[in-house]
Amino acid sequence: MPMYDGEQSKSGEVSLALQELVKDHGSEVFKKELEHMGYSRAEEAPENRTMITIEEAFSNYYYDENSSFHNHAKTTQTLHETEGRLFLRYCYYNFPGKLKTPLNEVITVLNISEYLKNVKKASTRNKKAAFLRSFINTQCLDYLDQKTVQALLYNKSMYSPLKIQEIKDEIPRFYTDKEKEEILLLARQSAYAMRNYAIICTFLGSGIRLNEIHFTIEDVVPEQKKILVRPKGRKKSKEARYMHQDCMDVLCNFIEFNFGKPGQLYDEGEYKEQYVFTAPGSKRPIHDSTIEKMIKRLINKSKSISEERAKQLSVHSFRHTFAVNALRGGVDIYTISELLGHHTLSSTEKYLHVLDEQLSKEVEKLPYKEFDFTCFNKKGEDDD
Repeated sequence: MPMYDGEQSKSGEVSLALQELVKDHGSEVFKKELEHMGYSRAEEAPENRTMITIEEAFSNYYYDENSSFHNHAKTTQTLHETEGRLFLRYCYYNFPGKLKTPLNEVITVLNISEYLKNVKKASTRNKKAAFLRSFINTQCLDYLDQKTVQALLYNKSMYSPLKIQEIKDEIPRFYTDKEKEEILLLARQSAYAMRNYAIICTFLGSGIRLNEIHFTIEDVVPEQKKILVRPKGRKKSKEARYMHQDCMDVLCNFIEFNFGKPGQLYDEGEYKEQYVFTAPGSKRPIHDSTIEKMIKRLINKSKSISEERAKQLSVHSFRHTFAVNALRGGVDIYTISELLGHHTLSSTEKYLHVLDEQLSKEVEKLPYKEFDFTCFNKKGEDDD
């Protein structure tokens, strides 16, 4: 690829800086540090392993039935398919062998760093990094030298190009009480009103993710106030999500209205296997995009939600609303983490920022207006 004037200038600056480092520390020290960081040429494939191409590795990732790709949620699979196309396109235009380039010549610290260097937004970079980490973990470990694997996946220093960046001050977008009330009212006036209303109540009452809404009648356990869902990234297992009693009542009423009681419309075995939320005239679970479009229509129709704020709210905002309301209601952060199914407490701690914001506003309600706290700030006054 040709280098333009700006690139040549930057390359010259880098070259001079590298020469200064070699001069100060010596070539051997400099070389060893580069190798430690993973910035070295591709090494030979591990013994007794025939090297595959980058195209073959991606084919294995998507189509091998034992690949971890199939354990991801549908939305994550779609994201990984998109990211895979983008990375293969990069390989096609940047390597002489195009998609037939050996895997170990593509997956190096230097190449991954080059691929990600122009991605400025932290959230976008994190998505790409998470995809590449999954791909490398699944398909590349047997073909890469240990230094490269260490540098890409396990190096916690600033040099790792696949390090997931912390996104600071990320305040979750949640529905206010007024917005929530109007969304529920509009849902009751929409087409398929009872279904839509029950879906929103399920989100608000349990905090489940969009891809966890595809549960069956058998998965609803009213006496324990819980539903069993297939959590993110673990499609073959089920986990309990607990639900507020009022919302559970709405869900159970919808099930009885739509499916009757066991033995009425279906025999007991068939009854339990029915998906609770389906598309009209179908027994298949309702598609995620159908729910997203339905919620977006309600948001855009709501008079209490401005056009700018409408861009910030989504189906996932119901999950944030559940967490924020639980926190404001006095539920401790550890319990909220369990209710949401978070693997780490750090995923839940972002909701504390919302509480901090609320507390900073509430403290201004203290009845201190009659006091003059500025008397010692007047000019001419001193502390003596």
